[in-house]
Amino acid sequence: MRRNDEIKVNSKQLNLAVKLSQTITIDWKALEIPQSSYMLVVLENNSVIKEIVMETDKPYASIKLNKTDARKQYKVIVTLKNKEEEKTFYTYFFSENQRLTKAKWITRQDNPIEKELHYYKDKPNILLEKSFNWNKKSNCFIDIVGLGYYSLRVNGQKIESSYLTSDITSYGKIVYYDTYRLDDYLLEGNNCLTVELANGWYNPAPLKLLTKYNFRQQLTVGKPMMICQLSYLEGNNQVEIVESDRTWESKCGHYLFDNVFIGERIDIRQRKLDSFSRTVNCRTVAVAGPGGILEPSRIPKIKRTQLYQYKKITQKNDGILLDFERMITGHFSCLFKKHVVDKVTIYYSEELNEVGELDFRSSANGVYGIDDSEVGITEQTNAVQKDEIILNKQDFKFENQFTYHSFRYVYLKGAGLTAAHLKDICAYDVHTDLDINANFESSSHQLNLLYQSANDTKLNNIHSYYEDCPRERLGYGGDIVALIESQIKAFDSEQLLLKVLTDFLVEQTSSGGITQTAPYIGIQTHGPSDKAGSLGWQLVLPTLIQYIKNSYYQPHIIEENSDALLKHVNYLLSFDYDYVKYCCLGDWGSIDTEIIEGKETPPDKEFCSAVMYYLLLKGYSDLLAGDLYQKIHKKIELKLKDVKEKIVIDYYNDEGYFQTGSQSSYIFALKSGIAENNKEIYANFLAKIKQDKGVFRAGIFGMSWMYSILKQTDSQLIYSWLVREPAPSLLSMLDNSGIISEYFEPSLGSLNHAMFTSYSSWIIEKILGITINNNGLGERELSFSPFFNGELTFAKGGVTIPEGRIKVDWKKEKETYTIHLVAPASINVTFDIDQSFEIVSTLEDGFSKKIQIVVMN
Repeated sequence: MRRNDEIKVNSKQLNLAVKLSQTITIDWKALEIPQSSYMLVVLENNSVIKEIVMETDKPYASIKLNKTDARKQYKVIVTLKNKEEEKTFYTYFFSENQRLTKAKWITRQDNPIEKELHYYKDKPNILLEKSFNWNKKSNCFIDIVGLGYYSLRVNGQKIESSYLTSDITSYGKIVYYDTYRLDDYLLEGNNCLTVELANGWYNPAPLKLLTKYNFRQQLTVGKPMMICQLSYLEGNNQVEIVESDRTWESKCGHYLFDNVFIGERIDIRQRKLDSFSRTVNCRTVAVAGPGGILEPSRIPKIKRTQLYQYKKITQKNDGILLDFERMITGHFSCLFKKHVVDKVTIYYSEELNEVGELDFRSSANGVYGIDDSEVGITEQTNAVQKDEIILNKQDFKFENQFTYHSFRYVYLKGAGLTAAHLKDICAYDVHTDLDINANFESSSHQLNLLYQSANDTKLNNIHSYYEDCPRERLGYGGDIVALIESQIKAFDSEQLLLKVLTDFLVEQTSSGGITQTAPYIGIQTHGPSDKAGSLGWQLVLPTLIQYIKNSYYQPHIIEENSDALLKHVNYLLSFDYDYVKYCCLGDWGSIDTEIIEGKETPPDKEFCSAVMYYLLLKGYSDLLAGDLYQKIHKKIELKLKDVKEKIVIDYYNDEGYFQTGSQSSYIFALKSGIAENNKEIYANFLAKIKQDKGVFRAGIFGMSWMYSILKQTDSQLIYSWLVREPAPSLLSMLDNSGIISEYFEPSLGSLNHAMFTSYSSWIIEKILGITINNNGLGERELSFSPFFNGELTFAKGGVTIPEGRIKVDWKKEKETYTIHLVAPASINVTFDIDQSFEIVSTLEDGFSKKIQIVVMN
């Protein structure tokens, strides 16, 4: 028996804080060891508390353990058996810290009754420090969360390389804390903990998004604050050493202002406390926390990833313009040499206007919300992305810490500032550090570019939840529905999906509705009731449950969330069709969108909205088909029958289309199966695409569903759409920035928006041929169904699923295609290839099987 920490617990190696009241997933696919059965044993204090023996070749298991009142260490032993041998491995994990609530939420006193009218004025951010003595012991942990963002240093050394640390959620309902092991950071004798706090989403600015939504009026907000506990395990007993309380020392940081939408203001000079217009009182006080239940974070942290150098630099009258020739969501970094100007303001934008100046329209979507003559703003002043740096005639390296920007262009403004004053200029992508799940490469430069752009655009908009774009930074349910298939293929998404599911569950309204965004910030456009989102955005709840269940083998997810699901179903059933059919935005983002009475109105909005209601009910009919839910399932089926009949009466035309016959209406009809004559509808749909000269004109839902609705024999339509260069097209969106835009007309919205990146899943499914289906027996299978059109000469790549890694490598040689397919031995493979083909060889190579196929063109 040997230790192997590639065994993961809840997707993490050496997981330091596992919530025992939830189902725990353990997987060992990374070991790539063939098995016909496994034995999994969990030990606490060398005593067996769980044992499972299974005759299966699946490299994972789900378990439940009894809850404890303190942190414990657990040993997981996995024994894998096959015909030839038996191998045993082990790893460890730790349970969550149930005693963190003994600590106090603390902050710097300052002015407890300060009004938000002073928000934009200078006030140094909060530092909290604690010195303590330590006798060197092992298994020492700190459990900590700082709101809005925090960074932690031990003896001056930063813990972890994360940024924007603190998982964003509805803090009044739930607060996620982080756990770090400090064995390698603590010294024998005196030690010092330093926690730096920033506003983040817990102390947002009173700015008004879309000129009307003030986050402070909807979110749980408060002064930046922190709670933590330092403890160690002696044997398997938890011993607390240090807790957050009023004995900590409060200090001032260099950040005078920080906001997630605007930026940072930093002063590296030493200033007296009475020089600030806002009260600064360096006394540490205990305060009431935000109210949410403390739970261990389960998702990866936000980190800097790719580094970029600028491509062009231009001297302007009052500053310097940098062009990175790439859309970046992240941090800017620059060293200012000593004797440079006293103050530098850095502006960020995604584009330039017609005279070569920064154009903020695509990246700024809010106003300051208050008047402040001292700061130089009015209530209606646009809040653009900018950082301000006050220097002290010494070398200073500036790097963003508590915000992130979306930009291609950076303008550094300062009197007399020249390139000679600057050094080490660069920028970083910053996003949740998800493991890449899939890769793709082909002979088509356009496909390669599109695939990479889809993933990059998605990552640009993932910061502890799925955002729409940097100018709004909201977790819209509709965007999640449209992208979930491609998100799961592209990244290791299990824990993030579970976290986002919780985000929506804790926001569920008292009547059962699901909000438009999570966290909820007041948007409920076309929602059927108070605080509830429009129907397509409420589809997020059954969609998340279905994908978590099927993609990660979690059938228990339905039962564990049955109260919320049934509450939502009964809420939906309570509406009359004639009322609720209007309560949706339709197929949002369609090229055919028109402005009607000042509002963006997608094509056939009424029909698509009615179908969304049907799809919601249909989603629940599929989820709740088991014996436990027979009564509610019967109600759903009766409602579906009634709704279907009424939709056909309201919108069907005898010529074989719904409402006006837009692409969106055809896709919604085919997705829902609402028409009896699907063959005619499908044929008319193909004719419509050809009439539109091959341009896919659907919105975010229709575009996502189109890639799976179009049959294998019609895949050339999708291929031609993807490689199309003239606008409107996906390639024209990129515009040398490498990132997908919100709309096909770039002047209308964000230039850094993921809602149309659903095509990346089609590239994996059809160019590589990797399609995963449920076989109806509770297991999944690989349907190998590549599309060959003669234009591509090779493609290669792969995707990781719970059973292991699937890899494909094919090449065209004259009139034949030679394919090498590698798949986990534990998954069944079927073939759906239009051309004639021959399986040349199949080799079981332990954990995997290798298949060689020849296809005749």
